[in-house]
Amino acid sequence: MKKVEDTFHLKTTEIIPPPGDDAKSPPVPSVKHPPNFKRNAEDNAPVVLVVDDDDVTCRIVRSHLEKLGIAVVTAADAAEAIAMMTARGLSRFDCVVTDYLMPDKNGVELARWIKQQDENISIVMLTRMDDKDVVKQSLRVGATDFVEKPVRPAHLADVIQTAIQQTIKRRKRRTGRYILGPRIGGGGLGEVYQAWDNELSRSVALKYPHHPKTLAGGDPAVLFGEAIRLARLQHPNIVNVFDCGVDAKGPFIVMELLHGQTLDEAVESSPSWPVLKISQLADQCLDALVAAHQLNLIHLDIKPANIMLLDLPGGSFHAKILDFGLSQFIHTSISSSADGEKSIYGTPLYAAPEIYHREAVDHRTDLYALGCSLYLAAAKKDAFSALSVQAVYERHLNHDVIDLYRLRPDLGMGFCSWMMRLMEPDPANRPPTALAAKESLAEQISKET
Repeated sequence: MKKVEDTFHLKTTEIIPPPGDDAKSPPVPSVKHPPNFKRNAEDNAPVVLVVDDDDVTCRIVRSHLEKLGIAVVTAADAAEAIAMMTARGLSRFDCVVTDYLMPDKNGVELARWIKQQDENISIVMLTRMDDKDVVKQSLRVGATDFVEKPVRPAHLADVIQTAIQQTIKRRKRRTGRYILGPRIGGGGLGEVYQAWDNELSRSVALKYPHHPKTLAGGDPAVLFGEAIRLARLQHPNIVNVFDCGVDAKGPFIVMELLHGQTLDEAVESSPSWPVLKISQLADQCLDALVAAHQLNLIHLDIKPANIMLLDLPGGSFHAKILDFGLSQFIHTSISSSADGEKSIYGTPLYAAPEIYHREAVDHRTDLYALGCSLYLAAAKKDAFSALSVQAVYERHLNHDVIDLYRLRPDLGMGFCSWMMRLMEPDPANRPPTALAAKESLAEQISKET
């Protein structure tokens, strides 16, 4: 059965610099970049593109700028430079230094193309020609400065550093706080993009909800109010919410950018988990639920794709729950009713029976979904998997599930019984609260260790 994923993460630990409008294009294979081409949150190294068919000039510029902590990328001509900027996005570059005389397009033609794509980027023109017309042409198309060859490295470095600062100031003023990057996730609740926060110089995740008009009255204020509640939560096991806003794409929420694997990805790529690892995951998730439920926040879409695992030194992990509170306002429809009743919302494999029955939901609905998610971690298969949504629905309602102890007796009968209780079809038979579930888990683990 196809699962709906709704995540915002990168599978590597690399933080990509603020990308441009065409960040989805593939990289140019022939271009070789220095190790520090990709800026990160720690050093935020500026990136300069040097376009010149003179290798000596390129080496001199690279050597001098890299000593100043500026990453340098080179292209031999305008065509290679345009291919590189198109593939990687102009906003990955803070300055372009280009020779005037080149085999195909000259520097002025290249500068004109660059400014048509991104008027914010600074351009420094190099030439051996002491020609006022060239200077006029360069400045007319938007070049920031003009440097004669042979270049004096110290002087050129000063010019480039000034140009970089001008680029940064223009981008902050003209593009707003966030520079939108590539799409990094999406699903039932919305599309997620990596972005660059100009004010705080860090990578973040921007979530644009699907169908924002489904918010009460189509008013973004409802979404913003929820973002404010989430920002107050500030729990280590719940993704942090930083900001919210509206742009041309619609309302969005700004969240921390996570680097790790979702629970379903981690289960698929690893052998069977021992009881200690599963219990640690359960304990961390229950910690998050305790904090959220105290603020009357119910998730309603707990699932493996909404549980992120961040690797820690020594082989341990840190769990974070994604999308808390959003599912109450931007719903994922499981099915629609032919008799005019409201649709059923959630993710089929993890939705509690009361959701299918269109009955009242509460914090115990989240416990059921967490139990289904933990079952996947323990059994390496979903508790209620079937070939159709209707079949999944029937398995939930009939509690047609294989007892976990039959599949994993090594986990211990007590622990398996604890997990199966989370998935009781009647909410009254589940733990009354997340705190009660957490306390009973601790008691069970202490008995079996």
